[in-house]
Amino acid sequence: MPDSLEILRRAFAMDGIGAPIARAGIAAIAMGESGLAPRTEASYAHTPNARIKAIFPSRLGHLGDDDLDRLKSDDAAFFDAVYGGMLGNHLVGDGYRYRGRGIIQLTGRGNYAALGRKLGVALEDNPDLANAEGAEAYVTREWQPDKVRARYDWLFTYDATAVEI
Repeated sequence: MPDSLEILRRAFAMDGIGAPIARAGIAAIAMGESGLAPRTEASYAHTPNARIKAIFPSRLGHLGDDDLDRLKSDDAAFFDAVYGGMLGNHLVGDGYRYRGRGIIQLTGRGNYAALGRKLGVALEDNPDLANAEGAEAYVTREWQPDKVRARYDWLFTYDATAVEI
């Protein structure tokens, strides 16, 4: 089985992503999100509260330590608090069910559904498919919803050779 970096390289070739800075940028994002290993977002039960508040300030920053300790002891409640009511999550349990997966940590029912439609894969019905062998390639192809990907479009046109350091 090829490693994730090799699968990324194949996806880049398949999608015509040739600019080294774009490849490096996408790989760096995937590395930061998952270490280039497809996985499901882990529990935050043992994460220091200050770190959780730094990661999710608008959702959990207002909680006191006792309340946050109680919340993070229940993964389903924690992920619903973090992701509930956003990213297409509208049912109780969606935050947990559609937490981050894959090398880009695809998150949210709406994103799973949209990517699944584009790829012809039932990701919304079976979110764990985002971690399946070879999923790196198809998740990388559409690596974020269009509005988020637009934030990184400069990576596809940026000419790193023109910068003097």
